[in-house]
Amino acid sequence: MQVKLPFYSIIFHCQNPGSSVYVNGMGINQPHFRPTGRIWLFSAIALFLLLYPTCLIAQDESEPLILEHADKLESSGGNGDIVNLIGHVHFIHDNANLYSQRATWYRASGLVQFIDSVLVQEQGRQITAQTMTYYRRDRRVTAVHDVAVIDRIQNIELHCERADYLRDTKQLEATGSPKLVLNPADDSARMEITANRLTYFGINAHGTAYDSVVITRHDLIAHAGQAEFFKEPERAILYQNPIITNDQNQLAGDTISIFTENRKLNRVLVQGHAKATYKTLPDTLISEYTTAELDGRQLEAFFKNDKIEMMITRYNATSLYKPALTDTLVRGTNLASGDSISLYFAHATIKRVFISGGAQGKFLELKLDDEGKVYFDTTNYSADEIDYSFDKSEIDLNRNGQMTYKDMALNAGQIRYDTKSRILIAEGIPGDTSGKPIQPPALKQGSEELFGDRMSYNIDTKKGQVRMARTKYDGGFYSGKALRQASRDVLFVSQANYTSCDKEEDPHYHFHSDKMKMINRDKVVARPVILFIGELPVFALPYYVFPIRKGRHSGFLPFELGNFQGGNRFIRNLGYYWAASDYYDLTGSLDFYENSRTIINGRLQYALMYKLTGNVSINYAKESTWDLNNFKQLPSNRWQVNFSHNQTISPTANLTGSGTFVSDKNYISQNVYNPGERLNRTVSADMSFAKSWPKQSVSLVVQARQDWNLDTDERTELLPSFSIGRSRLPLFAAPSKTKKKIRIRPDEQIEEPKTRFYHSIYFDIRSTGQNLRQRIRNSVDSTFFRKDYQTLITTSSLSSPQKFLGFLTLSPSANVTNSLLRLEPGRIADSLGLTTESIKSRTLYSLSIGANTSIYGTVYPNRFRILGIRHVMTPAISYSFTPSIKTNQGYFRYIGGGSGSSRSKSLGYSLNNLFQGKFQAGDVEKKVDLFTLGFSGSYNFAAESLQFSPLSTSLRTTAIPNVDLSVNAVHSFYNFVTPHPSEVQAGVPDDYQTPSGNLIAAHRRSLLKPRLTSLTISSGVRTGYHPSGGKKDNEESDKKQPDLFEKRLSPTEQGNLGIDLALAYSYSESRGAGKPVKSQWLNVSTEIQPTLKWRMEYECRYNVISKRIESQSLNIGRDLHCWQMSFNWIPSGAVAGYYFRISIKTLPDIKIESSRGGLRGPYNY
Repeated sequence: MQVKLPFYSIIFHCQNPGSSVYVNGMGINQPHFRPTGRIWLFSAIALFLLLYPTCLIAQDESEPLILEHADKLESSGGNGDIVNLIGHVHFIHDNANLYSQRATWYRASGLVQFIDSVLVQEQGRQITAQTMTYYRRDRRVTAVHDVAVIDRIQNIELHCERADYLRDTKQLEATGSPKLVLNPADDSARMEITANRLTYFGINAHGTAYDSVVITRHDLIAHAGQAEFFKEPERAILYQNPIITNDQNQLAGDTISIFTENRKLNRVLVQGHAKATYKTLPDTLISEYTTAELDGRQLEAFFKNDKIEMMITRYNATSLYKPALTDTLVRGTNLASGDSISLYFAHATIKRVFISGGAQGKFLELKLDDEGKVYFDTTNYSADEIDYSFDKSEIDLNRNGQMTYKDMALNAGQIRYDTKSRILIAEGIPGDTSGKPIQPPALKQGSEELFGDRMSYNIDTKKGQVRMARTKYDGGFYSGKALRQASRDVLFVSQANYTSCDKEEDPHYHFHSDKMKMINRDKVVARPVILFIGELPVFALPYYVFPIRKGRHSGFLPFELGNFQGGNRFIRNLGYYWAASDYYDLTGSLDFYENSRTIINGRLQYALMYKLTGNVSINYAKESTWDLNNFKQLPSNRWQVNFSHNQTISPTANLTGSGTFVSDKNYISQNVYNPGERLNRTVSADMSFAKSWPKQSVSLVVQARQDWNLDTDERTELLPSFSIGRSRLPLFAAPSKTKKKIRIRPDEQIEEPKTRFYHSIYFDIRSTGQNLRQRIRNSVDSTFFRKDYQTLITTSSLSSPQKFLGFLTLSPSANVTNSLLRLEPGRIADSLGLTTESIKSRTLYSLSIGANTSIYGTVYPNRFRILGIRHVMTPAISYSFTPSIKTNQGYFRYIGGGSGSSRSKSLGYSLNNLFQGKFQAGDVEKKVDLFTLGFSGSYNFAAESLQFSPLSTSLRTTAIPNVDLSVNAVHSFYNFVTPHPSEVQAGVPDDYQTPSGNLIAAHRRSLLKPRLTSLTISSGVRTGYHPSGGKKDNEESDKKQPDLFEKRLSPTEQGNLGIDLALAYSYSESRGAGKPVKSQWLNVSTEIQPTLKWRMEYECRYNVISKRIESQSLNIGRDLHCWQMSFNWIPSGAVAGYYFRISIKTLPDIKIESSRGGLRGPYNY
């Protein structure tokens, strides 16, 4: 250290090894000065006393702290331990120089406090501050106020309010708004770091900033809670919600790493919840920014010459692009995602966006609907890769590209959209040596699809082209060499083909046209039209128009042309359909048969939702037949009218009706060939009105009806009839079950109202009236007579079912029927002496009471897997009384209403038995109804003879799988005997005589050996075999005779391979006084499908008694891909013959057919 003395200088060497203090005279360097003995001794003692504590304390191994200079030295403390230095203070500690204007030296602790203009210099580093504390032993510097650290080796600067510096480790810690500047002299590489606290390790050039970290590099500013920065390699890592901003652009994530190379920004890596926001200003006059946002788990940006070149977002990457309202090139918001999204820049502007790995996106554009409301118009797109080039203004969807807009979807290997020309191009990816493209474009809208090798579409002009187009519409396949869209709804196709065959190459048939015009959802115009079967042309039309509009629409009907076997030609269904409105439509057509007849057809259909529906059809035929006797044509006019009407007038009122009217009784037999309709020999028409009053339980039905028997020519007319009545209701209503008070406690029980016996007394009444007119044929002379009359019949009943003892039910009842009759004058009524045009009345009544119960019995054998057998027996008995009433019996017998009532005291009885079983089937218990057995009969106490009615017995079982067996028998308790002549003379009751009055037999009671009068046995068996395990649903046993010309063997309804067999056997026998009448039938029905293409059906009805086949039919069908073949053969009967046809499935009128006998297709000529 330097000490300023007034007249001398002293050099003192402390005897402790490694510890020295040097004192030199200020401005005088006299290393060889030797003082006199006294002076030397005095000076040595004085300095020894001054420095003695230091010599004792500084017993360490550190380098000596040398006071190089000070203008003034003052000591203080009891032993002079504290030295105050003033003026140009300069210390040296090994290779460090420490300067200040003032200093306080604590010699015992080796601590120096520097004040004012502090400067520390050490091997290219320097520290400046207002105050500083230096710790010699720790070689540590603590600088405070206006601290500045300059490290020319590391090329950094640090400014702060406080800094702690360890010279050995080169560790620097700064607080008090520290600011670290990297590369301060190089403006191109300058980086500033500010934080609340900052540490820096000079040895490994590594620093850490804490709290409110801000890193600035040019116009790039980064914010974070913590940051680390390294010199080698040059990088900085930001933690705790780091954000990097550059003008309007921003990067954020869990961590952000900034990499530099050669003092230039090289790369930025964002890890975890990475998000980048990039904004551009398309119009500098308006502050309206276009925004692009990127999100992902990782984001990496690459720079060149401090300019961004590329940005990649990885792992569940998403992007959101919002153009400014002033951007005239791009409209709408674009949201995209993929495994990775790459942005390429040039001159700080996005030039390209590349999305790879399951790329998909959504484009949303604000539009106005017809009502002026704003909505988002959305387009979805996806591909393996999406490439958006801003320079070329192109968007490319590569591999598995797909775009959807509303109900339209476009799929292709490559989809390209030019944003400037607004042209969309879709094509497949070039394939292998076969030349076929991979993933060719396919456009789907609703249920319609269009395929091609290449598609182009101009969004502005709404025009497009398709090369090698293919589409499917309404079950047919259309194709063409080139398809051009002239407008929104008009398409032109060159070299067009149509087929319903789904073979893409070489279809079995097709229609070809050189030029075709398709008007969307309306019609197709083609010329010429050539039918090809395979490659062979077989038919041609110069011009053809056919509709393709779906649903109801006006248009010409598809007509038929053909020839009959006799050579006569025909044209059918030549007409027009007019969809006049949403509520009704009209159809008119003409059928022309050469040298035969002309038929005009008309049909009206109407409908009003929830109100009414109906139709009326009229067929008018003008025919001519040849009179071979007179050799002239006989003209005739014939017609048929059908109608149906269903109208809901109100929730409680309806008007319904349907019927058929024909000009003559032979019209149906000569024009209809459906066997089911031919068997219906009655033509009927009716109209009815129904009204109900639910609250009063009253209903009214008014009806008008006509029936015409086409075989007997008998007619019956009800003009009108009505029925009004009140349904069965109690005379005394039972108390209401509603609560009398509000329940207070949840567990409180509701008191149920008590019912009395009179609450079960029921009454109902109904009146039925009719005005009937009949035209009846006399079976004797085949003449006709009329029977016209009016009736009003009122029926009322009173009943009261009561339960006794918990198991017995008694049901007393009383019935009263009052009838009023008025006869119209007629030949038969006059011949019987009946008074006409006057009202006759009759009242009938009866009383009855019945009782029934159920008895159960169960046994548990537990053997042979039988767990239990239950028998349910239901006995019932009834008694009825009917008085003898013969009032006006002749009048009511005339109308078929009986001759009145005979006195009757009848006791009825019945016993029904149900046997059930429970069986063990593996681990499951199975319950089965074994069989039912019932008996019923009655005894009339008032009858003079034959008091016992026949005993009816029925037995039925379905316990055997696929087998149904039923037996019905009727037994009489009386046997026929031949009466003795004396009995004949005494008189024989009417019951022993035939209707003609001839005596045939008498009856003798035989209770123990009842006589069988009738027996009916019927059984059915269904079985089958299907290798695939499938099973076809059983058809109804009472199915009507099918239409021979319906598509019974449609290839689209193929069943499982195998065979189904149904056998039905019936036997009936009726025994009277004469010879028993028997019938025995066997019905066989089988359906065989030996292959997926072939199917056969055979039905046979065999009379076992006559040993003759009464009817049989054979149907064979073959699926011929897009064609179908059917063969129908009926060996005998009214329509005996065969019918063979090969036709196109979707166009059945294009066919090859042949027939013989009664089977001649839908028309019999």
